[in-house]
Amino acid sequence: MEQIMDETNDTLTDYKAILIRKALREPGFMDEEHTIMWHYRFRKLTQKEGENYRERYFDTTVYIEIEDEFEPVRWLRTCFRDSNGDYHELELMISTVERDDMIQAIVLYLVILYSLFVICTLWGTRIILKKVFSPLTSLLGWLNKVTPGKPVPPLQNKTPVEEFQRLNEAALSLSRRSEEAYQQQKEFIENASHELQTPLAVARAKIELLAEEEELTEEQLRNIDDIYRTIGRAVKLNKSLLLLTRISNRQHGEIKQISLAMIVQEILSGLSEIYENRSLQISYRE
Repeated sequence: MEQIMDETNDTLTDYKAILIRKALREPGFMDEEHTIMWHYRFRKLTQKEGENYRERYFDTTVYIEIEDEFEPVRWLRTCFRDSNGDYHELELMISTVERDDMIQAIVLYLVILYSLFVICTLWGTRIILKKVFSPLTSLLGWLNKVTPGKPVPPLQNKTPVEEFQRLNEAALSLSRRSEEAYQQQKEFIENASHELQTPLAVARAKIELLAEEEELTEEQLRNIDDIYRTIGRAVKLNKSLLLLTRISNRQHGEIKQISLAMIVQEILSGLSEIYENRSLQISYRE
């Protein structure tokens, strides 16, 4: 607004110079008034008024009949002397911009510009970050493909960023060590299970031989039977632990739905001769 007022003052100064030159050349020109695009008026001053006169610019409003409202104007009042030494006042007015409308327009355009700037910044930042962190996205996708018990897939994630290169190397090294530890654990569990089965089988066999001796009393046979059953439970426990470990490590290649009802029916049909000979009745309901 200061810049606009300064330009308006310069315009008024130019108009003033033109009008004063014309008034000095044509004294009758001072009897006229112009009120179309801009307004001017001459008024004769006394000697005292002319000597103490000060030129000044100020803002005011005038009523525009066509628009039926007051419009802002910039007003200049100045003084000059003619060739006879008489003082004359020149009032010169020119229309200027409405400050409120100008401020509202500027604020509106600034808000629009700032909004576009923020949107473009966020959009550009998103694109840049997506491009910069594309190696990290690729690495995360590769990590999702790493499955225990399967070979580590090749990692193809070329990047010029040193930090991402080191992260790729660390992830690949960790996956390989994890796969090695998994294989070692798997082998250990299988070996431990098999090694436990052997002494348990030997112990059961020796107990069976011991039970066949004729010199054993009934109490001793009862104790041997308890030991035999205990070893049998240990054998079943060993097999169950091995099975649970394989399930936990996802070592079963094929997983499918099964019907427990069909399995029970097969078992019952296979044992039908046994419980029929013993006069047993089996009731089964799904």
